[in-house]
Amino acid sequence: MHRPDNAHPQRAVRTGAAPPPFTVSPAVLRSYVGTFKTEGPVLAIALRENGQLTIGPPGQEPLPMRPVSDTEFRIDGTPMRVVLHPENGQVNRLTMYRGARELHGVRTAD
Repeated sequence: MHRPDNAHPQRAVRTGAAPPPFTVSPAVLRSYVGTFKTEGPVLAIALRENGQLTIGPPGQEPLPMRPVSDTEFRIDGTPMRVVLHPENGQVNRLTMYRGARELHGVRTAD
């Protein structure tokens, strides 16, 4: 942790129990499943039997997504996060952030 009034980093120690993992209802997760066309590759979002969403180009090993909110997911071990954009009861758009790069997608199929 860096404080603006101190030039040297300081160590911040967490106390107490870690919060439980964030969960998203199965109905919301199912609404995210589908194929999205981006400026680059097509991305498929799938729901595993264990209730975890995955993302990746069709035909490649999908990456598991970890929810941090109802609409934002992180891909652990990478600098990527995915934000799904619900509008009028449907989810037809997503944005994948890869570091400073944004990749926008539009749903093409379920």
